[in-house]
Amino acid sequence: MASVARQLYRGWKRTFAFFVPLLLAVIPLMIPTKEAQCAYVVLLMSLFWMTEIIPLAVTAFMPLVFFPLFDILRGNAMGKAYFGETVSMFLGSLIAATAVEYSNLHNRIALRSLLLVGVTPKRLLAGIMAVTALLSMFISNAATAVLMVPIIEGILHQLRVEQPKSHSSKPNFDEADNTNIEMKRTSLISILLDELGELNNASSIQKDAGSRGSVTISAESLEQKAMLRRALYLGVCYAANIGGTGSLTGSPPNLVLKAFIDLHYPRYKNLTFTTWIFFGTPTVVINIALGWLFISFTYMKYITTDPDEAQQVWSSVRAKYAQLGSMSFHEGSVAFLFSTLLILWLFREPGFVAGWGALVPKSVKDSVPAFAIVLAMFLLPQDPSKWATSPALLDWKVIHEKTPWSVVFLIGGSIALSDGVQESGLSKWIGYQLDWLQNIPPGPVVLLVSITAMALTEVTSNTATCSVLLPIAKKVRVHPVLVELPVAFGSSYAFMLPVATAPNAIIIDGSGMTTGEMVSLINFYLLRKFVCTPERRTKSIHPSL
Repeated sequence: MASVARQLYRGWKRTFAFFVPLLLAVIPLMIPTKEAQCAYVVLLMSLFWMTEIIPLAVTAFMPLVFFPLFDILRGNAMGKAYFGETVSMFLGSLIAATAVEYSNLHNRIALRSLLLVGVTPKRLLAGIMAVTALLSMFISNAATAVLMVPIIEGILHQLRVEQPKSHSSKPNFDEADNTNIEMKRTSLISILLDELGELNNASSIQKDAGSRGSVTISAESLEQKAMLRRALYLGVCYAANIGGTGSLTGSPPNLVLKAFIDLHYPRYKNLTFTTWIFFGTPTVVINIALGWLFISFTYMKYITTDPDEAQQVWSSVRAKYAQLGSMSFHEGSVAFLFSTLLILWLFREPGFVAGWGALVPKSVKDSVPAFAIVLAMFLLPQDPSKWATSPALLDWKVIHEKTPWSVVFLIGGSIALSDGVQESGLSKWIGYQLDWLQNIPPGPVVLLVSITAMALTEVTSNTATCSVLLPIAKKVRVHPVLVELPVAFGSSYAFMLPVATAPNAIIIDGSGMTTGEMVSLINFYLLRKFVCTPERRTKSIHPSL
């Protein structure tokens, strides 16, 4: 018996996956109603999302099994949820963003931005956060974080800041200042940088036969540079998560909210790509500034500025930018097409003037220009002088490898879950249970749902958090944007745990930080202040409220 218990404990995920559906089955068996059956699916998916028993995208397939089985949603409705307008728009934007990476345009943008802001520690942090936030508005948060890692490592290498050996290993900063510490470059990032040609034969790197290079750094210098490494990586983490809230396509919860509003409030037309930009961009700027202040106060006050090292970094960035040469036809074409896509999105229904959407059938939505641009990228050559033999601006193999298909399925599953909650009547039942919230002013309600979203998104995916909380927020019976927009924003504002978002996991691997260092109540409080959008601010953006 003891051995069986040990086996069950060791394989707790499989045990959990087997017993939890059986235990939750009591709900639809004891209460044979559509609401109870849908509640069973919601609880089951929420638990699987929080514990990650199986991949998040696989959990998103559960509505395909249970909703037809319980006769909550039928096949046609399921297909619309998994590949409707919202998912199509997101997929088109992902493919277009892949073209930016494929053409190497993102490196040109990042390096040019760093040259504009400067390379002293605080300005360097501000520049990296600004570039990351800008990219994250139009490229997935995870892809943005991945793209910024080689740039950060290249800059840190010029400062002789070595990659930490492990997350748990920390340098001993209590030894005498003249004590020397040796750290070896053994990380995957270092190997990648070698392949990219980022590493040069600096005089401080000593080549030993049969061993990797090592660098000798004083304890005081090592402490400051470790702080700089943490600060820059943390800046990328914050900026990637915050920047995703700046545009409608920047983060999956934004699209889940858009689909929810379109489904439940079809007459509300004010939530468009353009209005989201006008509302989201100032919010991103404010929160990026708060994040910069927090990181500067926490880490930068320990870092002294060395003019020689700053000049080295400046020279490194300038040299890397010079190595790019003039913009190629490939880069220029992708930049033109991507800019065209943004303009088409902005001016389809801008609100303040009649957009081009008035000239085409109403069935033309934002997914149409997205895939029109994608088609153009497959038709135009990288080199027009070799019209017959030149590859296209975009390659299907690149799309297949770079596109995060799991996120596409995750959004589809979240939309299907939201549709099921509505069709089954579960949302009405939840509304009856939340009638007491109608007696509370909107301000505290917004604060409550925002904190709930930010707390829940630390242990489950931001898309899942948004899809679970939106039907609940709907029952507060105030204007949908007032309560549900903070839910979408709060679902993306996950900064404390590595498992919360992909950028968090990426930076914990390269920064040498521990989970405990990421958990900061001060940061949670600072960013929470602006996630909880005041009613008067929302009214200024949406006059119809």
